[in-house]
Amino acid sequence: EDSLDPEFKLIRERRLAELKAQHQEKVDNMSKGHGQYREITQDEFLPEVTGSRRVLVHFYHKDF
Repeated sequence: EDSLDPEFKLIRERRLAELKAQHQEKVDNMSKGHGQYREITQDEFLPEVTGSRRVLVHFYHKDF
């Protein structure tokens, strides 16, 4: 690894840092319940959707 070009080392280090950040974001999102389909009540709605940067919501009514 000492024989690698210094610029290549820099690119490699940046990419590794980027991958670690992406992995940490994924772990954080999974701990918030991302990747799950679940039913929540009206009172739970705002705390759920404001706790994440991205949210997918499916609204429905039981009579339809």
